Amino acid sequence: MISGNTFSVLATEPSLADKIDYAVKPAHIGWQAMQEQPSPATLLNMNGKTISILTDTLKAGNARDVDYAIIAYRAKLKHLKVIDSLLRPETIVLSYSVFGNQLSNWKALCDQAGIKLYTMQDGAFILED
Repeated sequence: MISGNTFSVLATEPSLADKIDYAVKPAHIGWQAMQEQPSPATLLNMNGKTISILTDTLKAGNARDVDYAIIAYRAKLKHLKVIDSLLRPETIVLSYSVFGNQLSNWKALCDQAGIKLYTMQDGAFILED
């Protein structure tokens, strides 16, 4: 996540170092995002948008309307119904790669629920003003 001249890596796996560099190196040049910050809290407000960063499955006490739900764990398709009912996000950002049928299923279920889906295959997620 890039904010001003700082960036935070929301979720990592050892095998993702090249993908992190792919997003972060251009940010150093294009947006002058030079300083890494620790990952932000699980709920934040940026540019007037509410963002929930999910690092595990949701529980009923986590209910809140958000603009963006960033999924920073290997969510299963069955989790989408819970995420939608508790957060009602406009956009879901999957912070990991999803391929083949699983990607098609995520897209179809999000489309049915009226939720925009953004995945690693789309490149770095940039929250614009």
